[in-house]
Amino acid sequence: SAFEGTVAGVEGEDVIIRVALQEKGPAAGETGKDLVTRVLDALRGEEVRKRLAEGALDLNTVDELTLESHLADRAGMDEASAASAAEAIVRWRREHGGVIPSVDTLGEIEGVPEEAKKFLEEAAFTGPFGLRGQDFIEASVSAEMRRAALVAVLGALGGMLVYIWIRFRFAWGLAAIVALAHDTIVTLGAFSFSGMEANLPVVAAFLTLVGYSVNDTIVVFDRVRENIGDRTPARLAPVINESLNQTLSRTLITSLTTWLVVVALFLLGGPVIRPFAFVLLVGIVVGTYSSIYVASPILLIWKRLFGKKPAADVSGGAAKRKKAVRGAS
Repeated sequence: SAFEGTVAGVEGEDVIIRVALQEKGPAAGETGKDLVTRVLDALRGEEVRKRLAEGALDLNTVDELTLESHLADRAGMDEASAASAAEAIVRWRREHGGVIPSVDTLGEIEGVPEEAKKFLEEAAFTGPFGLRGQDFIEASVSAEMRRAALVAVLGALGGMLVYIWIRFRFAWGLAAIVALAHDTIVTLGAFSFSGMEANLPVVAAFLTLVGYSVNDTIVVFDRVRENIGDRTPARLAPVINESLNQTLSRTLITSLTTWLVVVALFLLGGPVIRPFAFVLLVGIVVGTYSSIYVASPILLIWKRLFGKKPAADVSGGAAKRKKAVRGAS
């Protein structure tokens, strides 16, 4: 066999089949041309394959161009009428779950003339399943997509670091970037366990997550900067704690309302948008706690390790010693 396939997921009554070509080089391109046909033949029963071999049309898997060609050549329709009828049938099939129940259903479809209905009643049938869609990605395209996604995410992280460095200081930017890296890695791990397909909308979801998470971190850092004043690193911990308490309600309310919208998108958005929603579903939760429990503690640790140490109160100590001497005398 030139390919091996697995059931990648089940969405209601839809089954997602993922097929990996075993051949490489020019042979892979030739194999890919008839890949869909071979998969469909493997799923069809003997009776369906026999009817197709006799020239019958399966209205649930035939594409619009093939249907138009048969209506024009075999039914004797003019090209415009054949194209209009084929478009109406395929559109109705797509809008009603991808499957036409029976040939008699053609009578309910607007835009299909009587001559097309009579021809299809004799020359067509409705198979046991429909074909929702198909995507074919070559290995080189897949590698390019992975590279572009990695560059996009790393570029976004680098841009955030520069922005926060300019707006605050390097230590603040470093703390925010560590929190963003944490959010991205944890969400990516959860996504890998979900078994969902990684595509361009998923990359867009990760970029959205980066922007959303850093916005929450900046809100906390802004309040820390307002409250910090001239306090020394040794006194920074209570300032951060106070700032987190002041922004906690805003953080939780904003995250919760956004998260509820994403939950609705995940449950009702359908199989195409579901991977995108899943990334945000996990990422919002991770990003919310990282702004509190990751970014702020890292800033505190950095300040304690590399911040300016408070100067010793030499004059104050000398004054106290002098006063003690006078008292003794």
